[in-house]
Amino acid sequence: MSLEKRSQYPEMDILITDYHCASNRGDAAILEGELATLKEQFPDASITVMTEYPDAANLIHGVDAVPQRLVPFEVFNLPKNGVIASILLDAALQRHGHKLPFISIMIDRLDLQPYYDADLIISTGGQYITDIYFPTKIGVLAELWLGKLLEKPVVLYAQSLGPFDRKPYNRLARRVLNSVDLITTRDEKSKRNLEALGVNETPIHALTDAAFSMPLNQGDKPIEQKIGEEYQPVYSDSGPVVSISVRNWSHFESEGGENQYMQAVADVADRLIEDRSADILFASTCTGFAGYHTDDRVAAQQVINRMNDTNIEQTHILSGEYTPQQLVGVYETVDCHIGTRMHSNILSILAGTPFVAIGYQFKTEELMSQFEMSEYYLDIDGLAPDELYKTVEHALSNRGVISDSIEANLPNIRDKSKKSAKVIHDYLNLN
Repeated sequence: MSLEKRSQYPEMDILITDYHCASNRGDAAILEGELATLKEQFPDASITVMTEYPDAANLIHGVDAVPQRLVPFEVFNLPKNGVIASILLDAALQRHGHKLPFISIMIDRLDLQPYYDADLIISTGGQYITDIYFPTKIGVLAELWLGKLLEKPVVLYAQSLGPFDRKPYNRLARRVLNSVDLITTRDEKSKRNLEALGVNETPIHALTDAAFSMPLNQGDKPIEQKIGEEYQPVYSDSGPVVSISVRNWSHFESEGGENQYMQAVADVADRLIEDRSADILFASTCTGFAGYHTDDRVAAQQVINRMNDTNIEQTHILSGEYTPQQLVGVYETVDCHIGTRMHSNILSILAGTPFVAIGYQFKTEELMSQFEMSEYYLDIDGLAPDELYKTVEHALSNRGVISDSIEANLPNIRDKSKKSAKVIHDYLNLN
């Protein structure tokens, strides 16, 4: 169906792909914002979400979720790779009136029918198109290529992209990204990365993260009916309450980097308790809900195990399962947040809470630049406890200044976040 023809039919089928897992509440916040803005622009559209964890998506969002089979790419899974190659070949042949035998069986085997049924394919945000995750995420490029072979409009929605330093990957990425219809990024550096890669045939719009479009009035979610628990805030009569988000990270530049990072956070938590009579709340945005393989509460316990035993009574782990909107409510109750997960910082921003960001990819540094808060950013590599403590102290002493900066910048950031859906709408010429 041509774009001109499609513009006459606003009741379109939209397929959102590459939604990794709702158990990562950063991913969940992205999808909540994306769904809200797409529904504003395409109110009659039917939206299907393709994810590696459909049960989590259904419980947290209440959406029509289907399994994503093309991701992750497995180098030694020859039968699966053979099927993927056959699917791509068949899609190319169908453009010339030919078809491989038994292709319907292969489409069913990998649950690929949603690609064929879609009027619009949207690859959702996160930072997946980067050679950091090579070769696991080659499947993302394969599905984008499949969409174009099927002659569907394919867009990338508010993503961070790059770096592209490995030749086997960057050549493939350049070819595929030059074939899609539209790219919106959530930061300026991603646009520069694409331009340096040689992506010059696809319109690129540098905007902001989709999570800033997330409605804070969430409505009823299946997860709430299933769990039915409410957060009981941590209160301190003598000092501030500081929340912390930590994670395990396997891409440190220096040997022993993760140990240094964990110890630095533990030392700062100890000092906040001992010097400021603080209470510490480890509030994770990524949990093992619905079988997800990553649980930052485990990383939090690893930090606590490094702390002084005398401080344990003033240390807490947020143990429940919450929607991203509920986590905004959690961050509203604290005086300051120290965030490694970028979306823990975004949820803190939405809560109006001062924060210090620990960055492990360029996306976090870009976020801090958008809010003119680079002085509250530290890199995870070589993280020193004295520097982290000094920065947290600075944030605690300047809470009003930080809150003013959030208040001043958030409206524009939110408007740019919503613009991704508007750009897609305008591109498709649906009026």
